Amino acid sequence: DRGTSDGVKLFDPVVTSKGLVGKIVEVSSNSAKVMAIIDETSTVMARVTKTKDLVRIRGASSLEYKGMCQMDRIAELADISVGDIIETAESGGIYPKGIVIGKVKEINIVAGENSRYAIIEPAVDFRRIDKVIILSKSGKKVADDTNGDTP
Repeated sequence: DRGTSDGVKLFDPVVTSKGLVGKIVEVSSNSAKVMAIIDETSTVMARVTKTKDLVRIRGASSLEYKGMCQMDRIAELADISVGDIIETAESGGIYPKGIVIGKVKEINIVAGENSRYAIIEPAVDFRRIDKVIILSKSGKKVADDTNGDTP
């Protein structure tokens, strides 16, 4: 129930107190639609908190129903371990740096390609969201949905 009349703009980041939810992809005067990071069309540039290695987080149709997402574009020498915390990177221009995305749940090797991908457990439980915060491009809070609505 928040929209342009509240200062919400297209591509504004959406978070909870736990971490990143996604971004605004449609907005009208009194409503907005959020694309969650677990959506198969979502991509987020991210960093491994402990090493600052740059990676990409994306939704995957095979993981969406589990509330998970996938990490790829993992550099060959990147030091990534199960349990590592992943946060937004400064690249891409949509998300402010340092918002928690989630943690590495498992790491898999792609057979015959000498590459890896990881399953990421988001910090946000998408089945139990009851409050979201919409940030402006400057990182300031635009709207805080305290009515218990989900994105």
